[in-house]
Amino acid sequence: MLLNLSKNLQEIYNRADAIIIINKEGIVEYSVTKNPELNTYINDSFIGQHILDVYPSLDENTSNHYYVMKTKKPRINTQEVLTDIDSRRISFINSTFPLQYKDEIIGTIEFSVVESIEYLTFQSDKVEKASFTENFVTQDKELLVLKSKIPQIAKSNASILIHGETGTGKELIARSIHDSSLRFKEPFVAINCAAIPENLLESTFFGTVKGSFTGAHDHKGIFESANRGTVFLDELNSLNINLQGKILRTIENKLIRPVGGQTEIPIDVRIISAMNEPPKDMIAQGRIRRDLFFRLNVVEIYIPPLRERLGDIELLTSYFMDYYNRFEFSGQKKISQLVLSAFHHYSWPGNVRELRNVIHHGYIMTNTDTISLKDLPNHFFNAEYVEKSSAIDTSLTLKTLLSNYERDLIKSVIRNSQNISDASKSLGISRQSLRYKLMKYGLLDHFSSR
Repeated sequence: MLLNLSKNLQEIYNRADAIIIINKEGIVEYSVTKNPELNTYINDSFIGQHILDVYPSLDENTSNHYYVMKTKKPRINTQEVLTDIDSRRISFINSTFPLQYKDEIIGTIEFSVVESIEYLTFQSDKVEKASFTENFVTQDKELLVLKSKIPQIAKSNASILIHGETGTGKELIARSIHDSSLRFKEPFVAINCAAIPENLLESTFFGTVKGSFTGAHDHKGIFESANRGTVFLDELNSLNINLQGKILRTIENKLIRPVGGQTEIPIDVRIISAMNEPPKDMIAQGRIRRDLFFRLNVVEIYIPPLRERLGDIELLTSYFMDYYNRFEFSGQKKISQLVLSAFHHYSWPGNVRELRNVIHHGYIMTNTDTISLKDLPNHFFNAEYVEKSSAIDTSLTLKTLLSNYERDLIKSVIRNSQNISDASKSLGISRQSLRYKLMKYGLLDHFSSR
């Protein structure tokens, strides 16, 4: 029986396009996706996130993982159409199994076969004039200048280095350059260098020849798969120095040699690379070869963090709310002015990606047609990330923290308002609601004393 079970699991594993393991708290502990060109599994960026954040279209009642943990029974070959945090609508056939230690269910493992992937994009009238690409929204002057230069940059085959913090939209820019170039009909192959296991780095980039090592098959590496197209090397600064030298030789010679191969293969690719840390610091620390940096840095693009372009927050918020209203939830929800004001006091360490996820969380959690402070995730109120406010006492309850934040925000608004009507308009609430809150927080005298 164990032999049959082992064979069944091996068959499922061989067929799987993706494998994910979550713990009993719903946190992703392991997540890989098969790259069919490379015939190997690549780690993705979901590890450490909650499964309901990875697939916002799910909840505890519709998730296979929660069902299996609750019933302790597997679910085999169930068809699901899910939307993930990268705005992809994916049709899966999933097989989900409980993971048990002694008598306790400690999590689940799910094997998925992908039937189709649809990338969801839309054009909003509110943001059309400020769009970098369909999914890159800004009114920042520097980014708008960059937008205007994308067609000019795309015409060239020069290497491009994009740097900026995580979540600023580096891949969107890279894809926009590819789509605007003469290579637009050819492959765009994006790889997160930090997600590749150390022992698979060379075979992932250069491919393998059958028999070069135990279990090796003939398969193309990233460079050969992207031939005549574009390779996007994200988080280049995570690659080891030895491999950086081999990539440099590939760029200079336009030749690759697969692992175990005897002959070199000519390639024609454009290289767009990205770093999430300042390039000069990476060179100084010895994490990036100086010669590779100068080879890749023909055109340099810097994407400023969201905290340095606060003018984009309201525009992005409108964009994401419009998206969720139209495509995911078919609702007409809005965001309160208090939340919008709070967004301007937050430092956004995860940048635009985090803003999108915070709004998505609020959209899911609210029981009304308006997202309020209580609907935001707990980490939003962490003192490590909130700027322009006093340190937060972590011994306080979330309810108390929200009340304190609301009180301080109202105090800040009324200091710059002539009367209650003026303040209520700024806060986006009625005069009656504001008067109640002023009485609640003992702030009514701020107006009566004027």
